[in-house]
Amino acid sequence: MKLYLAAPYTHKDKKIVLKRVKAINKAAAKLISLNFIVYSPISHCHAIAIENKLPTDANFWRIQNEEFISWCDIMVILTLKGWEKSTGLLSELALAHKCRKQTFSYDRFLIHHKRFIIQSAFSN
Repeated sequence: MKLYLAAPYTHKDKKIVLKRVKAINKAAAKLISLNFIVYSPISHCHAIAIENKLPTDANFWRIQNEEFISWCDIMVILTLKGWEKSTGLLSELALAHKCRKQTFSYDRFLIHHKRFIIQSAFSN
């Protein structure tokens, strides 16, 4: 199952941005450890942007993100503080709905797919 992990990123306080990146990476790692195929735009692009002086705003990464939203089976939303006000996340969510993708909060996804997770653990 291919997942797109959406989460809020941009904030005026760089410490909050870094805290979000750490939480997002932890969530992505958890999903990967459960045998899901995960694309996390922040996990995949934050370091690339910072190390190569690329923009970090959602508009710059929009084309990349749209392709991966089309690719995924399900969008999982990490509901960190401020997620409901994140313009980048909300535009990703709107596109997911337009593409008729299922969407879940991270916690709800883990509960909803518990049976799949257990089956995956025993199939290894």
